[in-house]
Amino acid sequence: MNKPLIFLSVLVALSSPSYAQKSVEHMFPSDQEINLMVAQADRAMQDYKSLITQGQQLLGELPESDKKVFDTWEFARNVLRTKPQGFNSVAGFDIVTMLDDASRNAAIWASSAAIEVVKEITGGKVTSKTDLLVTLIQNANSTSTLLYTVSENAVALYTRFLSWQEETGTRAVTMLQDCTERLKEKKPRNQ
Repeated sequence: MNKPLIFLSVLVALSSPSYAQKSVEHMFPSDQEINLMVAQADRAMQDYKSLITQGQQLLGELPESDKKVFDTWEFARNVLRTKPQGFNSVAGFDIVTMLDDASRNAAIWASSAAIEVVKEITGGKVTSKTDLLVTLIQNANSTSTLLYTVSENAVALYTRFLSWQEETGTRAVTMLQDCTERLKEKKPRNQ
């Protein structure tokens, strides 16, 4: 029986990601946590979609960045609903940046509407459209805040994933170094 080979096999088995996940489970975002974040993000993105529609009706513009953000979310949401652990990869970073982009874009809608309100007020043309623009500003600010809040939750989950990844990698390297040292200490029998 080759004890070093058995030791090495056990060491490799114990350093696998599934074992590491169980040993530092509290660090690794669970399906339940990811599903909750996806539900929150989906609610915020529904508000964002409504905001875009309202903004288009009043301002007559749809920046390509808004369409891209929403299309990206549609794809990500569908993937995460079937495979929540996909968040615990580079895709999680994409989700975080997409939510931040949506939050920023909603704030830009508020700013654009505010400019139009100022133009109407200074031009002496306060109409029912002015009231609708003020409502757009309020909705855009509310949507931006909601998206930002959800993105903070996503950042917290992704940070936990990165911490888990770092901890797991550090443990694996330490185990391999220990194994290498033990194998070096072991003298060959045939010499």
